[in-house]
Amino acid sequence: MKKILLLVAVVLGVSFSAYSQVNVTFKVDMSVLIANGYYIPAGDTVRVAGDFNGWSTTANDLVKGTGADTLIYSAIVSAVPTGTINYKFIFSTLVGVQWETLANNRQATIGATDLTLPTVPFYTNINGAKEHVWFKVDMTVPIKAGQVIPGT
Repeated sequence: MKKILLLVAVVLGVSFSAYSQVNVTFKVDMSVLIANGYYIPAGDTVRVAGDFNGWSTTANDLVKGTGADTLIYSAIVSAVPTGTINYKFIFSTLVGVQWETLANNRQATIGATDLTLPTVPFYTNINGAKEHVWFKVDMTVPIKAGQVIPGT
């Protein structure tokens, strides 16, 4: 009887450890996007999406750091499965969801204990340079109709 109970305990222990889950802290540096006006902290939201949350674009909000870390956003995500996970950072604006433009997903190997991943910059192909755009409008018709007076 003791051997059977021991066998059951071992099988259950192995089963539970194969599906163990831990807390993972994700951190991203938003400084370049903030400095160039692409991310507005007052209205936009940073999130992490990955295979651990079904690539959700609405789950796992990151919060703004304090003190010297005000440009670093982080979140503790509970119940992340052990093993290799894939993820990317995203941010939501009034325009929509903006994904990191990495060619491949970020990856992390999750062990049996809680983990804090290193702080990484939000990767985007935005180079920080602003481009000037010139618009030309033909105002001939409104001027001739007296709707627009040049110089006023």
